[in-house]
Amino acid sequence: MSDTAIPTGPDSRLVVREREGAGGRRQVTLLPQYQDRGGAWRLKQSGLMLAPAVARVLAPALIAVAAAIDGSPTDPSPTTEDRDESRYP
Repeated sequence: MSDTAIPTGPDSRLVVREREGAGGRRQVTLLPQYQDRGGAWRLKQSGLMLAPAVARVLAPALIAVAAAIDGSPTDPSPTTEDRDESRYP
């Protein structure tokens, strides 16, 4: 299976790929990457390896959380300072 690259910004992406882990077990791997000045993609931070069964449960959970966020009202106080001022007289 080929890698799937999901753009997360102008110079960052999340790569989803199959990888063989310890003991020969195949895993689903998520790798956050950034593009350096030379144009090469580098690992941004630690990746995440999941068993296929866990990935199947995680996918609909991610969709549900994203839908809840999309359906929630916009926070009228976008900064911590604004929220603090609205709580305290």
